[in-house]
Amino acid sequence: MPELLRFLRFATAGLLNTLTDVGLYTVGSAWLDASGAGTHAWLALLSGGSAMVQSFLLQRGWVFRSEARPLRFLLVSGTALLAGAVATASLADVLAPPAARLGGAALTALVDWWGYRRWVFAAEDEGATGPRRGEPGAARRPGRGAAGFSVPSAGRGERPGCRRGR
Repeated sequence: MPELLRFLRFATAGLLNTLTDVGLYTVGSAWLDASGAGTHAWLALLSGGSAMVQSFLLQRGWVFRSEARPLRFLLVSGTALLAGAVATASLADVLAPPAARLGGAALTALVDWWGYRRWVFAAEDEGATGPRRGEPGAARRPGRGAAGFSVPSAGRGERPGCRRGR
């Protein structure tokens, strides 16, 4: 997939994630009549965490169409979420809650793009330029079953345990 198309998909998924994040944050802020940086930081973590689950599903299945490394995804997204929450708490004293959360979300998006592209969904072979899973021309890696486990090769047209000519 061309890099520009992948970035546009990332931006579209990010827009959906941001709408989820900012929407939940705004509703929570109004419902709790939130004041104080601590409350804003917790609200940002909760709304951002919800958007993070949505993001994982969109990034894995639509944007990068690649097997995700869930632990790496959690590390990158958690770091980005924490950075965004700190930025939101810092901006909450000078901006309205939705604007403060948008500022935090912008920082989150920058950290996410870099981390997803370079580490979470990066091709296993750094020099790989072939199609990713789900794209035309993509095939499973040789020797891997549907679940990703190694499968012994029996040779062309043979089943394991069977000999030719018998």
